[in-house]
Amino acid sequence: MEKWADYLISAVSYENHLIHVVVRHADTDTGITDGEAVDRMTISSDMKKGLEYYTMYSGKDTWRRGSKIRLFSMGGEMYLRADSNRAKMDNLGDLPSTDMEPLIPKELEHKPDASGQKTR
Repeated sequence: MEKWADYLISAVSYENHLIHVVVRHADTDTGITDGEAVDRMTISSDMKKGLEYYTMYSGKDTWRRGSKIRLFSMGGEMYLRADSNRAKMDNLGDLPSTDMEPLIPKELEHKPDASGQKTR
């Protein structure tokens, strides 16, 4: 199978018109991996490093490649889009939604202190 990109996104959820989490699959020499939940900062960071992302859709017993995802900056904020519009919001097209949550490394988890307040 021809490699499409470094990573492929099969589902997305948004909060206030920005990506909250996506289901990301690695596109490897041996095929497409199972999906994992990642946040928009991970995608932005990867794309700044030159990694390529595309959307993908589930077909009958296979995947179909969708659109290339573009990263652009406007007003100091980065946006991710699968179209050429430069609107101040993320848009990965008509991908299905997901209720997965991104994994947070243990050292970054908020933990309650003695007063019950969450701290880092």
